[in-house]
Amino acid sequence: MNKKLIIIGIDGLDPELLVRWQNVLPNISKLMKNGTFSSINSVFPPDSIPAWTSIYTGTDPSVHGIIDSINYLDKSKFENISIDQSSIKGKTFWDQLSRNGKKVCIVNPFICYPSWDINGFMLSGPCLKEGEPSMTGEPLLDSKQIPHLGGIPKFPAEKEFKDFISFNRSNTNEVAKLGHDLYNRDEWDLFFIYFLTLDRVKHFLWRYNDDTDPTYPGNNNYRGTIKDFYIQYDSIIGSYYNNRKPDTNILIISDHGHQRRCIKVFNINEFFRQKKWLVLPTSKKGVWWKILLEKLKVSVLKNMDKYSCQDMVFKLVRLIPKRKALKSSSYIIDKNNSLCFASEFCSTNPAGGIELNDEALENQGIVRQDFIDELFAELNNIEDPETGEKVFEWVQTREDLYKGGKIDNFPPIIFNLANDYGVSWNLFTDLVTANVTHKKISGGHRQKGVFLIDKQVNGIPTSIAELYQFIVSHFNESSSDK
Repeated sequence: MNKKLIIIGIDGLDPELLVRWQNVLPNISKLMKNGTFSSINSVFPPDSIPAWTSIYTGTDPSVHGIIDSINYLDKSKFENISIDQSSIKGKTFWDQLSRNGKKVCIVNPFICYPSWDINGFMLSGPCLKEGEPSMTGEPLLDSKQIPHLGGIPKFPAEKEFKDFISFNRSNTNEVAKLGHDLYNRDEWDLFFIYFLTLDRVKHFLWRYNDDTDPTYPGNNNYRGTIKDFYIQYDSIIGSYYNNRKPDTNILIISDHGHQRRCIKVFNINEFFRQKKWLVLPTSKKGVWWKILLEKLKVSVLKNMDKYSCQDMVFKLVRLIPKRKALKSSSYIIDKNNSLCFASEFCSTNPAGGIELNDEALENQGIVRQDFIDELFAELNNIEDPETGEKVFEWVQTREDLYKGGKIDNFPPIIFNLANDYGVSWNLFTDLVTANVTHKKISGGHRQKGVFLIDKQVNGIPTSIAELYQFIVSHFNESSSDK
């Protein structure tokens, strides 16, 4: 029998929250009870861009080379992200199924823009910015009837939350409705639809829904919003499941989970400065005012957070020239003579990296591996002076994690901090300080994503990169059943 497949991809759908709220998620609970449900490992870093690329292509980030992250605190940064489509186009599970003669319909695939020719229909929105949708194949649609796809339209201040929530609710339903219309227009072997709104809402509204968050404002108008979105998605999943065509399975997947974002940061460059591994320029000219500026920056951010002026900070920071250098403190670091310094490949999250200066190591007669061993020993022993908790969950070389041909896209040393901690680049401050951006972006990614299918399966994928083979094999198994 030729089994068909519906795949619903929901960014940031969290397995622990599905279990916690299953009593109000009847459709998901039914699938969990009668089918196969599991948490599934994301990639490093567990960000949407590298994660969905791995899902699409069945490869890890060291193979496809896409490790960009979405920094919600710097809109200009992600608007300028340029995704190398050559790492995706023609290499996805739907491309492979197209080549195998399967008819596919792909709706709103994240970062796959513009659409390309496949055996069927593909509709996508622009990558992380506003723009016109792109479609290939039949049926062609009137672009005026297509809801917002692809980009991230709004970075809301608290006073804008009501409209922000309303937009994301309606957009979710509009994309789901468009998907239903496209699904019913033809006989598709594979139908894939992607939703971004759940992850977006969690980033901005987590602390208003989590009474264990130290910045939880108490009873508020937005409490229950995230749970309501889960209920909305449960209804959407039910509508696809209950209206699926004969001999069709349904698969629910996510790229990563979601949890409270870090409430503390580890100022890793300050640690390196105290170890004298990171140095300031030796010339006294102009250095004093940079030190003053760095201390002023730390003080201003601390006080802005104390008095809950995060929206004002967000607006002011966007007006500062060379704000990237100010954020990373790179304007004050002598990278040519420092032995190491924090990489900027991630934002304020547990995942991070360290750049090594091989030339400086050699000039100082330091054996590279000896330095790495010392670095690992030092970082693995760091404890939060307030709680005694270990700050680093793990630290290793990039080659210890991945082996692909684009491994050099990662910094030489990578690490993951404990859940409550994120990376900060500030200098002249305590090693562990409060995350002054938490009140603005209070939700963050969790390593575990979702795998949920309406049938019993053996060989459940353990990582999101294994989903590619699972999906392709679904049709191989269907063919062998004939």
